[in-house]
Amino acid sequence: MKNSAKILFLTFLFPLILPFHLSAQDTINTDIPAEIKDFEGLRAEFKQQIQDPESKNVTFTMVLKSNINSDRVKIEWSVTGASKIVNQSEQRKNLDIKEGQTYNISITVTPTGEGVSEVYGTAQSVNVDSSFLVTVRKNFGSNNDLEVLPISTEYQSAKTFVAIKNIVIVVVLIGIGVALAFLGFRRLVKYLKSEPEVTFEDEVKTT
Repeated sequence: MKNSAKILFLTFLFPLILPFHLSAQDTINTDIPAEIKDFEGLRAEFKQQIQDPESKNVTFTMVLKSNINSDRVKIEWSVTGASKIVNQSEQRKNLDIKEGQTYNISITVTPTGEGVSEVYGTAQSVNVDSSFLVTVRKNFGSNNDLEVLPISTEYQSAKTFVAIKNIVIVVVLIGIGVALAFLGFRRLVKYLKSEPEVTFEDEVKTT
Protein backbone atom coordinates (compact mmCIF):
# COMPACT_ATOMS: atom_id res chain seq x y z
CA MET A 1 0.00 0.00 0.00
CA LYS A 2 2.86 2.34 0.85
CA ASN A 3 4.57 1.65 -2.49
CA SER A 4 1.35 2.41 -4.34
CA ALA A 5 1.11 5.75 -2.53
CA LYS A 6 4.71 6.64 -3.49
CA ILE A 7 4.10 5.77 -7.13
CA LEU A 8 0.92 7.85 -7.15
CA PHE A 9 2.75 10.79 -5.54
CA LEU A 10 5.60 10.65 -8.08
CA THR A 11 3.11 10.35 -10.93
CA PHE A 12 1.58 13.70 -9.96
CA LEU A 13 4.92 15.34 -9.02
CA PHE A 14 6.90 14.43 -12.16
CA PRO A 15 4.85 16.56 -14.59
CA LEU A 16 5.37 19.53 -12.28
CA ILE A 17 9.15 19.10 -12.12
CA LEU A 18 9.71 18.37 -15.83
CA PRO A 19 8.63 21.78 -17.22
CA PHE A 20 10.90 23.57 -14.73
CA HIS A 21 13.86 21.38 -15.74
CA LEU A 22 13.23 21.95 -19.44
CA SER A 23 12.82 25.67 -18.86
CA ALA A 24 16.21 25.86 -17.08
CA GLN A 25 17.89 23.95 -19.92
CA ASP A 26 16.31 26.26 -22.50
CA THR A 27 17.63 29.29 -20.60
CA ILE A 28 21.14 27.84 -20.51
CA ASN A 29 21.27 26.87 -24.18
CA THR A 30 19.54 29.93 -25.66
CA ASP A 31 21.28 33.15 -26.64
CA ILE A 32 19.04 35.59 -24.79
CA PRO A 33 19.23 39.19 -26.12
CA ALA A 34 20.44 41.84 -23.72
CA GLU A 35 17.86 44.06 -21.98
CA ILE A 36 18.66 47.77 -22.41
CA LYS A 37 16.97 50.74 -20.74
CA ASP A 38 18.29 54.14 -21.81
CA PHE A 39 16.95 57.57 -22.75
CA GLU A 40 17.37 60.07 -25.55
CA GLY A 41 20.26 61.86 -23.88
CA LEU A 42 22.40 58.76 -23.37
CA ARG A 43 21.91 55.84 -25.75
CA ALA A 44 23.28 52.43 -24.80
CA GLU A 45 24.36 49.30 -26.65
CA PHE A 46 25.65 46.00 -25.31
CA LYS A 47 28.32 43.81 -26.90
CA GLN A 48 29.60 40.36 -26.01
CA GLN A 49 33.10 39.38 -27.12
CA ILE A 50 34.22 35.87 -28.10
CA GLN A 51 35.19 33.81 -25.06
CA ASP A 52 38.90 33.08 -24.64
CA PRO A 53 39.26 29.27 -25.01
CA GLU A 54 42.32 29.17 -22.71
CA SER A 55 41.39 31.44 -19.78
CA LYS A 56 37.61 30.99 -20.29
CA ASN A 57 37.24 34.75 -19.79
CA VAL A 58 34.56 36.62 -21.70
CA THR A 59 34.28 40.40 -21.99
CA PHE A 60 31.03 42.38 -22.10
CA THR A 61 30.97 46.02 -23.18
CA MET A 62 28.44 48.75 -22.48
CA VAL A 63 28.63 51.32 -25.29
CA LEU A 64 27.33 54.76 -24.31
CA LYS A 65 26.57 57.38 -26.98
CA SER A 66 26.14 60.73 -25.29
CA ASN A 67 23.91 63.59 -26.39
CA ILE A 68 24.47 65.46 -23.12
CA ASN A 69 27.25 66.82 -20.94
CA SER A 70 27.68 65.39 -17.48
CA ASP A 71 30.82 65.67 -15.38
CA ARG A 72 30.00 62.85 -13.00
CA VAL A 73 28.48 59.61 -14.25
CA LYS A 74 28.86 56.58 -12.00
CA ILE A 75 29.41 53.24 -13.76
CA GLU A 76 28.76 50.05 -11.81
CA TRP A 77 28.74 46.36 -12.78
CA SER A 78 27.39 43.33 -10.94
CA VAL A 79 27.71 39.66 -11.84
CA THR A 80 25.58 36.97 -10.22
CA GLY A 81 25.06 33.24 -10.75
CA ALA A 82 27.68 30.82 -12.07
CA SER A 83 30.30 33.48 -12.94
CA LYS A 84 32.54 36.03 -11.26
CA ILE A 85 34.31 39.28 -12.15
CA VAL A 86 37.95 38.76 -13.14
CA ASN A 87 39.29 42.22 -12.24
CA GLN A 88 37.50 43.96 -9.38
CA SER A 89 38.92 47.34 -10.45
CA GLU A 90 36.56 47.25 -13.46
CA GLN A 91 33.47 47.00 -11.28
CA ARG A 92 33.11 50.71 -10.46
CA LYS A 93 34.34 53.93 -12.08
CA ASN A 94 33.31 57.54 -12.69
CA LEU A 95 33.06 59.17 -16.12
CA ASP A 96 33.02 62.73 -17.39
CA ILE A 97 30.90 62.48 -20.55
CA LYS A 98 30.62 65.02 -23.34
CA GLU A 99 27.96 65.55 -25.98
CA GLY A 100 28.71 63.76 -29.25
CA GLN A 101 31.20 61.31 -27.68
CA THR A 102 31.03 57.50 -27.42
CA TYR A 103 32.30 55.59 -24.40
CA ASN A 104 33.08 51.88 -24.16
CA ILE A 105 32.96 50.44 -20.64
CA SER A 106 33.93 46.78 -20.38
CA ILE A 107 33.74 44.08 -17.74
CA THR A 108 35.53 40.72 -17.98
CA VAL A 109 33.97 37.72 -16.26
CA THR A 110 34.76 34.03 -16.07
CA PRO A 111 32.31 31.15 -15.52
CA THR A 112 32.79 29.19 -12.30
CA GLY A 113 30.59 26.21 -13.16
CA GLU A 114 27.48 25.02 -14.94
CA GLY A 115 24.45 27.26 -14.66
CA VAL A 116 22.98 30.64 -15.55
CA SER A 117 24.75 33.96 -14.93
CA GLU A 118 23.62 37.57 -15.12
CA VAL A 119 25.74 40.59 -16.04
CA TYR A 120 24.15 43.88 -15.01
CA GLY A 121 25.62 47.30 -15.77
CA THR A 122 24.39 50.76 -14.81
CA ALA A 123 25.32 54.32 -15.76
CA GLN A 124 23.87 56.80 -13.29
CA SER A 125 24.13 60.55 -13.01
CA VAL A 126 25.18 61.75 -9.57
CA ASN A 127 24.94 65.47 -10.39
CA VAL A 128 22.64 67.74 -8.42
CA ASP A 129 21.15 69.34 -11.55
CA SER A 130 20.64 66.15 -13.61
CA SER A 131 19.30 62.68 -12.96
CA PHE A 132 19.24 59.61 -15.16
CA LEU A 133 19.82 55.86 -15.00
CA VAL A 134 20.87 53.69 -17.95
CA THR A 135 20.93 49.92 -17.49
CA VAL A 136 22.07 46.91 -19.51
CA ARG A 137 21.36 43.32 -18.50
CA LYS A 138 22.50 40.03 -20.05
CA ASN A 139 21.76 36.43 -19.00
CA PHE A 140 23.90 33.59 -20.32
CA GLY A 141 24.54 29.93 -19.55
CA SER A 142 27.74 27.95 -19.05
CA ASN A 143 28.51 24.22 -19.05
CA ASN A 144 30.79 22.03 -16.91
CA ASP A 145 33.73 22.95 -19.16
CA LEU A 146 33.16 26.63 -18.26
CA GLU A 147 32.14 27.41 -21.84
CA VAL A 148 29.59 30.14 -22.50
CA LEU A 149 26.43 28.76 -24.11
CA PRO A 150 25.33 28.52 -26.79
CA ILE A 151 28.76 27.74 -28.24
CA SER A 152 29.33 29.93 -31.30
CA THR A 153 31.20 29.04 -34.47
CA GLU A 154 33.67 31.84 -33.67
CA TYR A 155 34.46 30.23 -30.32
CA GLN A 156 34.83 26.80 -31.94
CA SER A 157 37.29 28.28 -34.46
CA ALA A 158 39.27 29.98 -31.67
CA LYS A 159 39.27 26.75 -29.66
CA THR A 160 40.56 24.78 -32.65
CA PHE A 161 43.28 27.37 -33.28
CA VAL A 162 44.42 27.17 -29.63
CA ALA A 163 44.49 23.35 -29.79
CA ILE A 164 46.61 23.44 -32.97
CA LYS A 165 48.89 26.08 -31.45
CA ASN A 166 49.43 23.99 -28.32
CA ILE A 167 50.19 20.89 -30.41
CA VAL A 168 52.73 22.85 -32.48
CA ILE A 169 54.37 24.19 -29.30
CA VAL A 170 54.64 20.66 -27.85
CA VAL A 171 56.08 19.30 -31.11
CA VAL A 172 58.63 22.14 -31.27
CA LEU A 173 59.65 21.63 -27.64
CA ILE A 174 60.03 17.88 -28.20
CA GLY A 175 62.09 18.57 -31.32
CA ILE A 176 64.36 20.96 -29.41
CA GLY A 177 64.71 18.43 -26.60
CA VAL A 178 65.63 15.63 -29.04
CA ALA A 179 68.14 17.88 -30.84
CA LEU A 180 69.81 18.90 -27.56
CA ALA A 181 69.94 15.29 -26.41
CA PHE A 182 71.48 14.23 -29.72
CA LEU A 183 74.13 16.95 -29.58
CA GLY A 184 74.93 16.04 -25.99
CA PHE A 185 75.23 12.38 -26.92
CA ARG A 186 77.61 13.18 -29.80
CA ARG A 187 79.84 15.27 -27.55
CA LEU A 188 79.89 12.50 -24.97
CA VAL A 189 80.88 9.91 -27.57
CA LYS A 190 83.55 12.23 -28.95
CA TYR A 191 84.92 12.80 -25.46
CA LEU A 192 85.06 9.08 -24.70
CA LYS A 193 86.85 8.31 -27.99
CA SER A 194 89.41 11.09 -27.67
CA GLU A 195 92.92 10.16 -26.43
CA PRO A 196 93.91 11.57 -23.03
CA GLU A 197 96.18 14.60 -23.24
CA VAL A 198 99.82 13.81 -22.32
CA THR A 199 101.36 16.34 -19.96
CA PHE A 200 105.05 17.07 -19.30
CA GLU A 201 104.84 15.31 -15.93
CA ASP A 202 103.54 12.16 -17.61
CA GLU A 203 106.48 12.20 -20.08
CA VAL A 204 108.99 12.51 -17.21
CA LYS A 205 107.41 9.56 -15.42
CA THR A 206 107.70 7.35 -18.50
CA THR A 207 111.46 8.15 -19.04
